Amino acid sequence: PSFSKWFGSPIKKREQDAAELKSPLVTTAEDFYREAVRRSPGVPQYHEYLGEFLHALGRKEQATAAWAEIAAAPHNTAENWHRLAEVYNNFGYVDEAVAAWDNSLASQADNFSYQNLQVALLIKKKDYDLALAHVAQLDRLADAPLLEEKALQRRVEVATSSGRVDEEIDRLRRLRAEGRASVKDLWATALLLAHRMRYVEAADCLSLALRSAPDD
Repeated sequence: PSFSKWFGSPIKKREQDAAELKSPLVTTAEDFYREAVRRSPGVPQYHEYLGEFLHALGRKEQATAAWAEIAAAPHNTAENWHRLAEVYNNFGYVDEAVAAWDNSLASQADNFSYQNLQVALLIKKKDYDLALAHVAQLDRLADAPLLEEKALQRRVEVATSSGRVDEEIDRLRRLRAEGRASVKDLWATALLLAHRMRYVEAADCLSLALRSAPDD
C-alpha cells in the first residue's frame, strides 16, 4: 500500500499491511514508519505517526525523541515548534509541550494564539506565576474585542485554577479604591465576584465598567 493510504488506517490495520509488504527494507510496522520518515524527513505527520506508534507500545522516551524530530533543524520553524507542542500536549507530555511552545514563542512572541495556548499549558502545569506573565502578553496583543475577551477569560482562569480568587479580588478592589483600575480590571473583578456568587457587587463593577467605556 502507499504511504498516504496506509497512514490513514488504524494502527492494527497498518501492522497487518506492513506484514504483507515484500520489500526487505520494511518488514514490520515500526520499520514502515521509520522508512517513511527516512524518505520524507520534512513531513511532520510521519514523525507524529512514528511517535504515536512507539507511545502505544509504552516506549515513551523513544516516542518523545521521534516527535522531537518534527522541529529538528533544518525544520525548526515556529510553526513546527507549535505543532510539536500540540502533539506533546495531546499525549500528556506537559513539560515537553511547554518547552516546545517556548521555542515557538522565541521567534513569534507577538502571536496571540501561541501565547494563549502557552497560558493553557502553564495552567495545566500549575505554573501560575508564569501563566500570569503570559496573560500580560495576551493583554498587550489583544487588538480586537474577541481577543480582549479571550485574554480576560485566561486571566480569570489563572485565578480560579490557582485558588487565588479572593486574593485577586482584594488586589483589584484596592486598585479601584485608588482610582487606578482599568476597564479590564473592572471586568475581571466582576467575573471573579460572580465566581464567588457575589452578584450584586459584580453588577456594580459591570456598571462602572460600562460607564467608563460604554462602547466596549
